Amino acid sequence: MTLLDARPLDKRKSRLGKLLLVIGLALAFGVLLADLTAARASATSSGEHTHGANLAAPVHSPVSVGFALLGPAFMLAGLILSVPGPRSIRWAGLMAGLSILYVDGLLHWLAVLEHLGEPLYATFFIIGGAVQVVGAVLLVRRHERALWWVGVALTVFFLELYILVLIVPAPFSLEPESLESLGALSKVIESAILVALGVFFGPRMVPVRLKDALVHRPSLALLFLGVLASLITNDLEVYRYWWLLSMTVFVVLSFLLIALVAYACLAHYLRTGILVGLTWSFALMVVIVHGLYAVNYARAGLVFPLLLCTVSGGLLSASMLTYNAKSLLGKLGLSIGNVFRFGRSWLPCYWNQKGVPSAGHRSKRRI
Repeated sequence: MTLLDARPLDKRKSRLGKLLLVIGLALAFGVLLADLTAARASATSSGEHTHGANLAAPVHSPVSVGFALLGPAFMLAGLILSVPGPRSIRWAGLMAGLSILYVDGLLHWLAVLEHLGEPLYATFFIIGGAVQVVGAVLLVRRHERALWWVGVALTVFFLELYILVLIVPAPFSLEPESLESLGALSKVIESAILVALGVFFGPRMVPVRLKDALVHRPSLALLFLGVLASLITNDLEVYRYWWLLSMTVFVVLSFLLIALVAYACLAHYLRTGILVGLTWSFALMVVIVHGLYAVNYARAGLVFPLLLCTVSGGLLSASMLTYNAKSLLGKLGLSIGNVFRFGRSWLPCYWNQKGVPSAGHRSKRRI
């Protein structure tokens, strides 16, 4: 399904919009390149004059700051001119969501300068920012499920990861991250992305497949097995590996598991979108915590707790995939991309712009 119903656009406006989008994309890459170039020049100059003394923290290039201020304006103007569809609240939500997604990508690229001494984190911010910036441009006139993965799923992952690394030490770190202005601003922006895309998606913000997974018994069984395994893992970690991670980490994981069970039970019986979304959000947070644990255990060469984290996180992840895999095996004629169709029919048919099956094709709508 395309993002919005197509409608004729003035060709000149459409071409101008595409040109503005290309300029916005070029300005975004200019932000990253200007910062990296200025940082390298500053490091070389400081090394020559200080002869090994402590180097000052790098500052953002004025060019990168200027590009970062100009880029969103070009992006928004390009979207308005090039995206077809009726000018409605849903259309405004899409415009705002893509524009803010672009801004968040710029913030991630600005964060690269602060982590040049940490190659792993710098690479993470470069890749994450690239997915957001490039995705905001390429997702124009694309399918909703692609926007959902980049705009909703990835944004939720970034939000939860940031919250957790304030409590759990990030990979290859000895202590949790400190709250910084750029990081806090990025999380505010990401919250705005979810709000804007919530206006666009509406009730389809939580895919039907995620709702069905909480009713499907094997998926629900795997979810609770994952919770049980996580509780056992957490207890063993408290008594045997407390010296590696603080007690606060174990307390946080316990509260996450309690909330996960509560939301899963409510979502199973009430089946409302907000409860389903909260259930899988907490499941993702627990998986992220296990991943952070696993990296720390791997650093310390502890195989047994690493295996426990892998099993616990694997069960929770499998609970989200079992129902989808079963459905796909039963419908070999469908592509893997049909896993999330936001409530559309799973039988092959043609849909018109209003979402109604075309004449001559029978379909069974999902409830």
